[in-house]
Amino acid sequence: MFNIVLKFILYSILTVCILWGIVLFAGPKILVHVATNKFGETVQLHNLRINPKLTLSVSRIEFSNLRILPDKVSRGSIRAVKLNWEASNNLIPKIKVSSGPLILDNSTSFEDARFEIDVSNIWSSSYADFKFDINAINSSDFITVQNIYGSGSLNLRNLNLKNFDVSGFDLASLGYLKLNAPSFSGSIKGLQFDTNINLESIEDLEFMVPDLNLLPQNYKAHDLSMNFNLSKDLGYLKIDISDVSGENKNTSASNVELSASLSSLDFSGWDKITLQIGSLSLPNTPYLASENNLQNFSTVIEKNLREELILSSQGDFGHFELVNQGNFLVDLSGSKLTFEASILPKKEASGFLSSRVILRSMSQPSVLLDGEVEALISGADYTSCIKNAACLSKIWSKYKLEIEGNKLIGYWNCQFPSCYELGAEHTVESENTDKFFQSAIKSQIFNPFALSVIYGNISSGQKTGNGHLFKF
Repeated sequence: MFNIVLKFILYSILTVCILWGIVLFAGPKILVHVATNKFGETVQLHNLRINPKLTLSVSRIEFSNLRILPDKVSRGSIRAVKLNWEASNNLIPKIKVSSGPLILDNSTSFEDARFEIDVSNIWSSSYADFKFDINAINSSDFITVQNIYGSGSLNLRNLNLKNFDVSGFDLASLGYLKLNAPSFSGSIKGLQFDTNINLESIEDLEFMVPDLNLLPQNYKAHDLSMNFNLSKDLGYLKIDISDVSGENKNTSASNVELSASLSSLDFSGWDKITLQIGSLSLPNTPYLASENNLQNFSTVIEKNLREELILSSQGDFGHFELVNQGNFLVDLSGSKLTFEASILPKKEASGFLSSRVILRSMSQPSVLLDGEVEALISGADYTSCIKNAACLSKIWSKYKLEIEGNKLIGYWNCQFPSCYELGAEHTVESENTDKFFQSAIKSQIFNPFALSVIYGNISSGQKTGNGHLFKF
């Protein structure tokens, strides 16, 4: 009996040694043959080896015209690939993969990477737990990351992802918005794909950045956090920022919150966008005094069934003075601001903008400004033509200034962007000139000298009862 047991042990050891030798010497050729049958000439393995510890290494892997994603064909190479394994407590191995530099499509690269995959739960749930760290990621004209670390669980059948966490250092965006973040972290509770590997839903995508720099404008944001969810073409985005400031500190905002309802990942299918700012400090300009600010400011942008854009804003002026060449004109501190606008859908590369602004001072007596602006905008892309000051548009405006029931009504029109160069046609009409300016003086928010100059100009116009009609 003892001899039988001994022979069984020895034969088992001999079998293992033979298999081990086959793996060492024939394994590389078998793997190269399998890769060739599977991928043809699109993947080439150079100097594939298996050492006595059954660690697989490849000095270089080259791939060309390889379909990594359903709609993406790529070419590139990766060097110093090594695959190792170690047994876990339940004897199911953990797979460890490391590599040297990768170059993909001459535009994406990293310096080195390490991956660890735990497949101990794959038979019960199809999910494999993984960890990774990658150094010096560079995607040309898009993004760079110095170090990134992550972990999560991946379903190997459908590529669904859950409980994914990521963090890293020196994140930089190289696109239109040039952003830089010394550190960042994020997480995804769940990510699901359909049978064609198209993204189907995102559950609780969180992204946090303690400090974010916007270059070259030198704006800085602190404590930025983002949350995004998408399910069945219905998404919700929310971004919170503690404070944002410019290089000279004259322009800043605090307690910023942006939220949006979305129906696509590229943000083209948005339905509603809301922006709230606790405090907004405005920059110094020839017409704004220093330290001007707006409090409790909010803006809502919506699209209706006609694809018309509806914008509504409101807020309170904190300290706010208008000046001209350093001379005080009017003090609007404490005033209430309401603004509404709508843009009709473009017809023949033109669109119609209609807006209304209401401003009410907190002075006694109160001053009410109620103005309307209408514009016919020509241009296929509003955002582009406004940014480049290339929108050709006819602008019409009507406003009413009312104090203690006394009114001053104005009309003007011009051709944008030549309103300042070529001037605008302006008409001002008062119902009772003397009473209006007496009430304006009582409000104590206007520069008395400026009021006297304006009073003299209007009084020189055409007499209409107790008022005047003045054109300039």
